[in-house]
Amino acid sequence: MNKSQIKRLGLYINSELVESKKEIQQIRQLFKYLSKFYPKFTSKKLNKEVVFSEIYQEPTADINKANRLNGRLLSIVKYFIQNLDEGSDFISKYFNETKIYIQNKNEKLFYQTINQVKKINKNDYPHKSFFFNEYLIEHEITEFKNLYNQRKGDLNFVSTLEKLDQFYYSKRLELILDLLAQDKFSSQLDISDPIEFHNLIGDLFKDRLSSTNPIFKIYEEAITMFKSNDGEAYEKLIKLLSKHSHLITKEQNQAMHALARNFCIAQYNKGHLEYLPKAFKRFQHDLEHGYLYYQGGILMSTMQAIVKLGLRCGKQKWVGKFLEAHKDKLIGTRDPEAIFNLNMAELRFSQKKYEDCLDLIEDNFEDIHYKISSKRLEIKAYYETNSPLLESRINAFKIYIFRTSDKVIPKTPRIGNNLFIDILKQISNPSSFKNESRIKKIKSKIDQAKSLADRQWLDEKLEELK
Repeated sequence: MNKSQIKRLGLYINSELVESKKEIQQIRQLFKYLSKFYPKFTSKKLNKEVVFSEIYQEPTADINKANRLNGRLLSIVKYFIQNLDEGSDFISKYFNETKIYIQNKNEKLFYQTINQVKKINKNDYPHKSFFFNEYLIEHEITEFKNLYNQRKGDLNFVSTLEKLDQFYYSKRLELILDLLAQDKFSSQLDISDPIEFHNLIGDLFKDRLSSTNPIFKIYEEAITMFKSNDGEAYEKLIKLLSKHSHLITKEQNQAMHALARNFCIAQYNKGHLEYLPKAFKRFQHDLEHGYLYYQGGILMSTMQAIVKLGLRCGKQKWVGKFLEAHKDKLIGTRDPEAIFNLNMAELRFSQKKYEDCLDLIEDNFEDIHYKISSKRLEIKAYYETNSPLLESRINAFKIYIFRTSDKVIPKTPRIGNNLFIDILKQISNPSSFKNESRIKKIKSKIDQAKSLADRQWLDEKLEELK
């Protein structure tokens, strides 16, 4: 729950609406106590015995009694959530009104209310229910005309179908784009049927609807970008977002900018090095415009992407300032300190402070992505310091990748990390030093790799062998 919802919940719990609840004073005390630890709820003071000793002022907590009180508060919270109206369903309140006017054949009040709903829906634009509400409004008019239009003239079917098509097309574009984005990270999906069907009907909708709302063009360009790895579509998408960002919701803006960033990263990972500065520029832009923040924090994956891209672009000073500014803003992890330290280790590595880097690396990550990243960074630091531990760490990493299930490490990162190991072994082999033929073969392997972890660093290490 966000801060606004917590505040409303507090007002509800302290209102007369729950006055009859058993142990209401203790329930209110419990809510007040728990609220102090929002939003992380990680304090040791949240131990059940500590909490209920505080509430009941007893030296030892009666666990059964504590559980009952906890259950009573939980039931109140659940009821509140089930009846939480965030305003997205405002239209149903007005339709309760129009149904009365339909029953009483009151055309004047019916259309007054309908026009009011139309105005609210447009004034509140952009919002996620806009197209659905537009359809519901026209359908309500059709219901009214169908009942009381005795001459059976225009019953509003054309307008209703048009709004239905807009809603359907907007939702279909959204889901197809999500499907294509997921397919980039999972090769186990068979998306041929929905894509084939979309190709069949897409042009029909595109010709009719693209000009009616910018959101359609934005989604269409994003889909083209993903389907064909089209750099031109990427540039068009960025221009459309720049021009029409005020016409789409914050969530849609965040999603579209995330897709644009991911496209740049994917292109860079495929060896298109011109996308490195583009990707970093996108992150800087999105950070400045607030698109990277969720509930006031920044996701651990976003932090890592910014740090790695910034360092590869030589922006060490900028990355250092970014990390310090976001040290306490990491979300999406149970161990923000370890994630922050890993990113700081990346910065220290780029500054050639290898011992500091190694001191910051931990190996107790729950997320496989960060476990792999930490192991790879450790190997790189051992390589740079000519550590005798290098070979054993490389072999251990190879075994780890091999033994870990495909469900845990997907195909693409598995290939990329295995290639990293194989190429680094070849680079670190003494016979590669000053060996022009061998260096050329390794370079070809790097350039031809579709997926390769730490491609740029491997390129630099290979260059040093010449």
